[in-house]
Amino acid sequence: MKKILGLLCVFLLCSAFQCDDEPLEGEFITDEAAACEAAIIDTAEAALEFLGAGNDTFTDICSAYKTALEAQIIACGDEDGSLQAIIDQLGDCSVDNLAECQEAILLKNEAEEIFNNSTDTDYTENCNALKEAIQNVIDICGSTQELEDQLEGLGNCILTTSPTASLVGTWRITSLTSNGVEELQDELDAANICFYEEMYTETDLTETDFSGTDCDIETVTDETGYTFENNIISFANGNDSVEVIELTDDILRYQDVYMEGGETFTDIYTFERQVNTTNPAGQITVTAGTLDIVFDEINVEVVGTTLQVSGSTSAANNYTIYFEVEEGETGDDIINAEFVIFFTSEFFPYFDGIEPFRSNISANPDGSLTGTFCCNTRNADNGDLNLTSGMINITY
Repeated sequence: MKKILGLLCVFLLCSAFQCDDEPLEGEFITDEAAACEAAIIDTAEAALEFLGAGNDTFTDICSAYKTALEAQIIACGDEDGSLQAIIDQLGDCSVDNLAECQEAILLKNEAEEIFNNSTDTDYTENCNALKEAIQNVIDICGSTQELEDQLEGLGNCILTTSPTASLVGTWRITSLTSNGVEELQDELDAANICFYEEMYTETDLTETDFSGTDCDIETVTDETGYTFENNIISFANGNDSVEVIELTDDILRYQDVYMEGGETFTDIYTFERQVNTTNPAGQITVTAGTLDIVFDEINVEVVGTTLQVSGSTSAANNYTIYFEVEEGETGDDIINAEFVIFFTSEFFPYFDGIEPFRSNISANPDGSLTGTFCCNTRNADNGDLNLTSGMINITY
C-alpha cells in the first residue's frame, strides 16, 4: 500500500507550504491562517514518517498520518477532496492490507511480463488477464492515474492486423460475438434466415439475406456506398462505422464498439470470402517453342471483381497456364503482371530482347473472355521460352 500511497505523499509534500491564506506584504497573519500552516507542516512531517515506515511500525505511523490529514482538513479545508482521498486510500492502516496490496502488485507485474511476450494467438487471453490483474490492484491498493491509463490503453484486447487482401468481394457471415459471447445463431433464428452475405465493390456494399428450406431465397436488405480508410469502413447510409481487425484472402473480421444502457459493447463479426467457381468452356492455345499446346481444361474463379483464369491440358503432360484480369477490362498488357506458364518449369513474361512479351484482351463482357499473347518468357534460371500464336477464347 505504501508504494501506491507514496505518490500521494509526494504530492502532499510538494504542496505543503502553499496556503491560500498567505498574507500580503504588510498584513498580519490571522489565527486561522497560522493554524492552517501549522497543520500543513504537521501533515508533511507525518507523510515523511509514513514513507519510511516498515511493517512493524506501519499501523501506528499510518494512524498518525491519518490524524494529521484530518486535522489539516479541519484547519484548512479540502476544496478538491485530495486530502480525504488520501485518508480513504489509507484504509484501516492494517499490515494485512499492505501485504495483500504488495501481492496484487506482484501478480500484476507477472501478468504484464506475460502480456509483453504475447503472440497473435494468445494476445487476447493475456491482455484480459492483465486487465483483471490491474483492476485487482485498483480494488485492493486504490487507484492511480497510471493504473487507470494502463487499463484504458489495453482497450478491448482485440489485436488489429494490417489488411493483406482486398475488401472487394462477397463475404458470408460465420460468427458474431458480443463481449465475447457467440450470438450468431440467435440472430439468424430471430430473423428467420439461414445466413447473410456482404458484397463489396470498389465503392458500394450490398447486403443479402438467404432464407427458405434450401437457403436459396435471396433478399437484398440494404445497398449503400462506403469508404475504407485506415482500417475503418464508413457507410454512406449513416450506419455505425466499423473497424477491420483482420482482412486476408479468406477472412474478414471487423468490430463495432458502442454504448448501450451505460455499458460498452464490442460486437465482432467474422466472414468467409465466397469464391465463385464457374463452369467455363473454350480453350487457350499457344505454340511454346515448336510445340503446340491446347489448354482445354479451363477454370475461372471470380474473386471480387477479379477473374482468376487457369488452364491445363487433357493430354498426358503437366503443362499449365495462369493469369488474372479484372471483369470488363480490355486493352494491352493487362494480364502481364500475374501471367505464368508451366512448361518443364515456370516461365514469366520477359520484356527485354527483340520480342518482349505482350498481350491484349480484346473482349471481356460478362461471361466470356477473348485475347492474344506472345513472345518472350523466362524462368528463374534465365532459360528462355518463346511463345507464339497465343489465343484466349473462353466462356464462363
